[in-house]
This record gives sequence, C-alpha cells and structure tokens, in this order.
Amino acid sequence: MLHTAIQDYPESHLRKCGHGGGHGWGTLSDGLWLSAFQGHVKYLAKKRKELKVLEEIVLLQQAAQLYSIEPEERFGAWFWALERLSEKESYTLSCQLEPRS
Repeated sequence: MLHTAIQDYPESHLRKCGHGGGHGWGTLSDGLWLSAFQGHVKYLAKKRKELKVLEEIVLLQQAAQLYSIEPEERFGAWFWALERLSEKESYTLSCQLEPRS
C-alpha cells in the first residue's frame, strides 16, 4: 500500500522537494524517502484517531446538554452528613481495595 502511494505521488512535486528522481547530491535515497513517508503516514493515522476521539467528545457533550438532573434533598442531606476521612484514612482504605503492586 505504501509503495503504491509513493508511486502515485506526482513525481514533479517530489523533484521540487528534492525527494525524487536520480540519486544525486541533495536527494534522499529510496530507503530514506520510504522511511520518511511511512513516518508521515503513521503521524496522519494518529491525528485521525485524535480527531475521531474529539468528535466523540463533542457529541457526548451535546447529548449531555439535553439532560437536566435535579438534586434530591434527601440525598444531599445524607451526603453532607457523611464523616470526612483524613488523607491517611483515605489512603489506607484505598490500599485495602487495590493493594500496591
């Protein structure tokens, strides 16, 4: 696939950039050109993934705006009446749930 993509790339553009044609001074070897091209393809694939994730986040944010959650007084009273743990107590309980590896 990559080799085909390189062959389909306009040779005139490659020559302008100093990447095509002969193997004279100032040009990249075929191996170096292929390596650079493959690196660019990986970069583009990564950017596409990032864009897809960002699009999903936007869709989720838009969907979340359709909901309206009202707090229940009984839950709020129960929640604020809970005893607060110190950092040490919290850490100890956390380690009991998920021991250090």
